[in-house]
Amino acid sequence: MTSEPTRIPIEAEATEQANNKVQRDEKGRLLPGASLNPGGRPPRKWTWKQLLEEAFEEEDETGQPAKQIAVRKLVQKTKEGDVLAFREAMDRMDGKATQGVDVTSAGKEVGTVDAMIAAMEASRSARE
Repeated sequence: MTSEPTRIPIEAEATEQANNKVQRDEKGRLLPGASLNPGGRPPRKWTWKQLLEEAFEEEDETGQPAKQIAVRKLVQKTKEGDVLAFREAMDRMDGKATQGVDVTSAGKEVGTVDAMIAAMEASRSARE
C-alpha cells in the first residue's frame, strides 16, 4: 500500500508566498531585483587559506615547520629533474611569465574605440 505525498493546499502556498513577499509576475517568474535568498549565503567559519596557513605552521617532531619541509621537498624534486617542481619553484621566485597578446585585424593594428566607431560610420555613410 503506497501513500500519497502530503500536498499543501493552494491557498496555503499563496499565503506562504505573500508572507515571504517574493515579487513575481503573472507567469510566476521573479521580478527584476527580487531574490529568494535576500540575506545571501551565510559566511563560512573557515577558509582554505586559513586552513593551509595553520597546517604549514605546524611543526614536526624535530621542530621544523611544515612549510620548510615542503620547500625542501620541492627543491629535492627539482634536483631530481621534476619539471613541474622546477616550474612551480620558478613561478614562486620570479612570478608567472606573462603572455603578450597582439590585437590586430587583418594584419593592421586596431586603433581606439573612437577610431573604430568613426570608421564604421564612414563605411555606413559611403554605402548610403
